[in-house]
Amino acid sequence: MVLKITGVGDGLWSCCERIDFLDEDNRIKITLKTTGQKSYIVGCQYIIPAYGSSCCGSLSRVKFWSSNYGLIDFQVWKETAPNVYELTHTFNYYVPEVNETLTVYTGNDILIEKNDVIGWYSSGDDIIPYSITTVDQNIQLSGVPGFSVGGTYTLNTPYITGRNYGIQFSVADCEIHTGGTLNYGTYTVTIEITDPCGRSQQKNLIVTVINTPPEILNLPSSVDVSESIQHETLLYALTLRNETGSDTVTCSLNTTSPEGAPFLVKYISGTADFGVYSLASPNFDYDSNSSFEVVVDCTDSINTASESLFVYLIKNSEPVVHNLPNVITISSSTPVGTIVFAVNSTDHENDQLTHSLNYCIKCPFTISQLGHIFLKTSIKDASKFSYNLYIVVSDKYGTVTDKLLTILVTAGKISVIEALDFGADIALYKFSFTVNDGKASAPKATLSIIVQSRNEPPEFAHQVYHVSRDEAKSGSKFADPGFVVSDPDAGDTWTYKIAGGDDYGRFSIDASTGILQFQTDYIVDKPESMQPSVVLIIAAVDTQGTSGTTTLSVHISDANNKTPYFPSNQYHVTVIYDVPVTSSVAYIAALDDDFGPTYNQISYHIEPILDHQYFDIDGNALLTTAKSLRHFENGTKLLTLIKATDKGNRQSSVTVTVNVVPGTSNSFFDDPETVAWFAALMTLLVILLGAAVIGLYRYCKYGYVFSKRGLCTSCDGKKVHFEKGGNYEKADTDRRDSRVSISEWSGDNGDVTMWMPSKYDSWNQRPSSVSDYLRQSKERLSAGGRFTETAERLVDRDYIERWRRNTYDYKNI
Repeated sequence: MVLKITGVGDGLWSCCERIDFLDEDNRIKITLKTTGQKSYIVGCQYIIPAYGSSCCGSLSRVKFWSSNYGLIDFQVWKETAPNVYELTHTFNYYVPEVNETLTVYTGNDILIEKNDVIGWYSSGDDIIPYSITTVDQNIQLSGVPGFSVGGTYTLNTPYITGRNYGIQFSVADCEIHTGGTLNYGTYTVTIEITDPCGRSQQKNLIVTVINTPPEILNLPSSVDVSESIQHETLLYALTLRNETGSDTVTCSLNTTSPEGAPFLVKYISGTADFGVYSLASPNFDYDSNSSFEVVVDCTDSINTASESLFVYLIKNSEPVVHNLPNVITISSSTPVGTIVFAVNSTDHENDQLTHSLNYCIKCPFTISQLGHIFLKTSIKDASKFSYNLYIVVSDKYGTVTDKLLTILVTAGKISVIEALDFGADIALYKFSFTVNDGKASAPKATLSIIVQSRNEPPEFAHQVYHVSRDEAKSGSKFADPGFVVSDPDAGDTWTYKIAGGDDYGRFSIDASTGILQFQTDYIVDKPESMQPSVVLIIAAVDTQGTSGTTTLSVHISDANNKTPYFPSNQYHVTVIYDVPVTSSVAYIAALDDDFGPTYNQISYHIEPILDHQYFDIDGNALLTTAKSLRHFENGTKLLTLIKATDKGNRQSSVTVTVNVVPGTSNSFFDDPETVAWFAALMTLLVILLGAAVIGLYRYCKYGYVFSKRGLCTSCDGKKVHFEKGGNYEKADTDRRDSRVSISEWSGDNGDVTMWMPSKYDSWNQRPSSVSDYLRQSKERLSAGGRFTETAERLVDRDYIERWRRNTYDYKNI
């Protein structure tokens, strides 16, 4: 492709994008809008010699503030002599709006040379207002009619000082822009530069389109996983970015270390995102291998990004048995199948637990998988009155063994029907009893029971307590949980400690008040690392070391400590100028690392600055057009500021640059140049087709395409005829007898006929030269009595021509 750039200036105009002959753009918008003044003189010509162009280029647009409706001529003047200016370019424009900044695009076909100045003319009221200044100089020519291109004017009018007019001429930036999306590869652009004198030069620009590889924004990273998980589990969701929005990015598992570890990478169900999963039944074993490296590849089919996720196993926690060791008493008459005890056991990972008995080979008890201890055989006649059961509780990875349960069997024994308290008044009980076997009774006996002091554990008034607060740094305290504790032992005291549930040491408790606090920075924005809900076992321990426990349910809420952010510092998007209003432009979505639905819900709005009036954004971060862009048919850049706000009123913003580009037609015949060369091509094809038809017709009818007739210059323009029926053979250099028969020629006057005998004779030998050729022919004519001056001329001309072509010769003359 060839890109033609006309009027490129010298190095002084390297920043050609925005060259103002007059005031800066912000004065047009602000100063003139608020303090602009009008000249009430009708039909004025303005020339601004104080501002000359500093370089060469092409005029791309004129921006001005309008104070009146009407037709205005924009002008470019060249100084041809001191104070003498010639009008080199002019174009007019009808001003359709008042009190607006308007932009007129000129199409880059007006060349600006160094030291050119600008001007304008309006036949009616003044259109361009001015603001008061101390530096500007311009010339106002009252009552001077508009000029034509080529006209000159000698400036002898004094300058009018103290004015800045609200107009701005801009010279083209001379940049090369793409006409659409470029695919990955290398392109050669031929640039032709032409100066105002018509001199030009071409150079090739090599453009290499580099594919931007995809990025895995949240890797490398790590994740903690319990070794006891059994189902396919999402471990980590990948966050991808691909600046080439049209590419399709796919992710897959590259390798693992150790090799063959049970992981896979696939789409997260119901989304377009990829995630790293553990396989079902992964059979993790912390003791064999406690960590893995998972290498993930994400590719756009051209480049591939590889990053690592490090998976660390959490060692399985052993089951907790809450009601063992223990001592129970049952009657010897207890029926078989009765549940005599239920083991209360839990597991931190909620693994399924199994229960069994150790060393219970011939004992009359059994235990179910759920921890229920049954009487399996009768103990009515048993001679043993106590049993020690050693209970084993297991999950898949850990086992708690030999938790003792002592079962006492009563048979005619004295039983305690209410609790005995050493602190009560009665410390000695005496019983008199006798034993009878059904036939005789034994003498009375006395049994004395002395109540001895035994240390008893403190007791919590409630089985469960609750505390909650927001996530916070280490040392932050919770509210008082309100523990209510009592100790049966009069005067005994107790302290608090965490007895279970805090496997990672993230909490501590005040020993005297029972107030919980964080032992580390607790952040729930990543719930897979720090859970928002934790169950702790709190123990009250007395001075003898005996303890009672309760459950403390801890809930940590997400705090609004993360500000929404945009993945990119700025966005550049492109739209065609004639897209309908409410058309989609781009998704400009922000992210919020806060966890849960409270604070990470983001709303969007456009700040009322820059070019905000052209765009709108909805709650899904979809930027759309709110106003027609058709008046930017020559292209422009529009800026808008998008602000993202979460529910906690934290905010961030980003600037979006929207490049409005001219539309490109999909029709082959929309380009006038295409129509021109296509019409010329069709005309040529029609001519060639007609010639082919005529040639085919002549060949079929006459046996040849091009005529073998000639005009005799000495025969008054009459034609010389050759008979069609002669026997023609192409000349063969290896044969001396290749000839052609001619039976009749018409002379100059139409009444002379030359006849040649067709019988072969010695005269018909192939001559060796033109002179021999003519001599032999004339001899043959003289011998036949047919030789005339007219025939001689015919023979001379025709035979010489045949000799020169070296194509045919006479035969059978």
